[in-house]
Amino acid sequence: MLIKVKNSYVVSVEVKLSFRGKLDYILNVLQESSKNFNTDVDEIENSYYSELGDQIDFSNEDYEFHQSQVEVLKNEAKHFPQILFKSMLVSGYSVFETTMSEIRVDSEKQVNRKIKYKHLKTIGSEIENIIHFFHIIHDCSFSDLTTELSKLKDYNEIRNIIVHKNGNIKQEDMSVKNRIKKILSEEKNIKLDSDDNLELNKTFVRTYINFLKKTGNQIFDSLSIKS
Repeated sequence: MLIKVKNSYVVSVEVKLSFRGKLDYILNVLQESSKNFNTDVDEIENSYYSELGDQIDFSNEDYEFHQSQVEVLKNEAKHFPQILFKSMLVSGYSVFETTMSEIRVDSEKQVNRKIKYKHLKTIGSEIENIIHFFHIIHDCSFSDLTTELSKLKDYNEIRNIIVHKNGNIKQEDMSVKNRIKKILSEEKNIKLDSDDNLELNKTFVRTYINFLKKTGNQIFDSLSIKS
């Protein structure tokens, strides 16, 4: 994970390329999978009745049944992409968090310090705690990444709602709701639907993954641990 360059340990090129490769893979899956999404409700309905052909007699009862089937298809067309987009958001964050954790573990193997990660008081998410560890124990500076780290914290809030609440904030207390709504007001391509479910699109996921790639590499470049 870390290699020694002169008198300091830095993140290896191998780790950087692996990190980028995993996130690029998510982007490729996003691109290929979303090609087959059909969210055009009129087209869905037309396709359904076209497939039926002579199987429908258009009695009131028959028509109502088939319309209910069309509504099921329309709902699926809306919700399945959300499942994919949300799983990719969570996967991207997991790649980031796992890579940071592996670097932190390796740093404690390579450079022995009396104070360990486990001794520090937690200050937030796993990633925030790891960055805090490198700052306090190894004097790494992240002052140039204040904006990026703040945004990363916002993304973690969204990730937590997806993981722990299935993307719905209806049952959250008002402070959480207000915090999420504030984050969404500053973002494009993500919103709350009428039932307080997070609704994101392909553009948001792509922007988010590219942000992780850029911010991750900036953090890696900031890690210089004296031996």
